[in-house]
Amino acid sequence: MIKIIKKIIKNFLKKLGYEIRWHYPELVQMSFDEIYQKFFNKNKVIIFDVGANKGQSIERFTKLFKEKKIHSFEPIKFEFLNLKKKYSKYQHIYLNNYALGEKSENKEFYVNHYTGSSSFFKTKENTDWLKSRSKQLKITPGEFLKKKENVEIDTVDNYCNQNNINEIDIIKIDTQGYEDKVLIGCKEMIEEKKIKFIELEIILSDVYDRTLSVSDIENQLKNNYRLFANDYYGNLYSNKIYQLNLIYINNDFYKKIINL
Repeated sequence: MIKIIKKIIKNFLKKLGYEIRWHYPELVQMSFDEIYQKFFNKNKVIIFDVGANKGQSIERFTKLFKEKKIHSFEPIKFEFLNLKKKYSKYQHIYLNNYALGEKSENKEFYVNHYTGSSSFFKTKENTDWLKSRSKQLKITPGEFLKKKENVEIDTVDNYCNQNNINEIDIIKIDTQGYEDKVLIGCKEMIEEKKIKFIELEIILSDVYDRTLSVSDIENQLKNNYRLFANDYYGNLYSNKIYQLNLIYINNDFYKKIINL
């Protein structure tokens, strides 16, 4: 009888958007921002915002740190112009109207009506995610792709060499399936462990023509980094989109902080 009551309560709370989970007092939950503040709150922080979109991460990091330099990269022309209107007067923000990837080149880019989903990869047809997003935008799935743009791509290593940047504290990569390519373009910085934290989104659902795995990401980190945090749980069966936000930390910096 008790088991039946527990199940009824659990199902009722689930319908309301709540879930009963075991609580482990020894596990301290920290957001990504709380992690960063713990280690950088007194320092000037150098941040790379790869995939700036409408400036969500610019706003986030600007509020988070008093002393910072944010190098922002956004390939979509009209989104970049909007960023310029909002942020060009700020000396701590460096805006760049191109993408970052594995090499310097020009490439076709798919600009979607929901620009945060724009990518070098085309969205797959007939997925629940595409139908849901299109319905939210009040368009048909066939109208989801707005246009194609030919965009410029450079690498993190080139940018750092050209701008005399010797170290990056945080690089945030949100590039809709292109994250591993961005990491390939960080080869020198990764091998020399000149990036402290790598924060990235990885989409595990079949949203685009190409789907990344965690191993695709970790293959580019050359055993110089380890997984430090994640902020999501779910599964491929019940979630329209299953994605993870992950933080990797370089091994030298990790050894330093655990000895504090």
